[in-house]
Amino acid sequence: MLDDNALIIFAKYPDPSTVKTRLSPVLNDDDRAELYIKMMRGTFEKFGHLFGITTYIFYTPIESDEYFRQFGLAISPQEGLDLGERMFNAIKQMLSLGFKNVSIIGTDIPDLTIDIINEGYERLMDNDLVIGEALDGGYYLIGMKKAYPELFTSIAWSTDIVAEQTLIRAGGLGLNYYKLKVLRDIDRPEDLVFV
Repeated sequence: MLDDNALIIFAKYPDPSTVKTRLSPVLNDDDRAELYIKMMRGTFEKFGHLFGITTYIFYTPIESDEYFRQFGLAISPQEGLDLGERMFNAIKQMLSLGFKNVSIIGTDIPDLTIDIINEGYERLMDNDLVIGEALDGGYYLIGMKKAYPELFTSIAWSTDIVAEQTLIRAGGLGLNYYKLKVLRDIDRPEDLVFV
């Protein structure tokens, strides 16, 4: 029987030249890749097998499927030209499989807990949208029961106004939303002390 809840973990192959580039020059390529692998594995272990939730790894690039199979979770390639399109397509795909509630997280939120994940699904019972804002102005979690392309189109990704823009769009669509606890993601050199 299909769980009602799907959790998507967005991950990328740990290519030293492309992961966590904003942590340069504090960390060199190999150190950034090592940190990314540590956080990614921790995320898969913590959230890979939750009661009542089916977890999928949505990975990039498309040719890294063999690498992601080793983690023993369902996998699917990310599809789209930018982050917004890739997230929208992933949510749409999960909803088309019959899941009622879909959330997306990344791999770089050390303080994210199972309780926060579960709170998100509980709040989706009476909200159209849940969002977990990050301290840097982005978000670490977004969850919904229906795919809204407007929430993922023409957003200034990787800036400090991502969450703000998303919630303005949600308001314009007449969606009611619930904000989870604000957490830190690991994107900048000053975040490294929290890993």
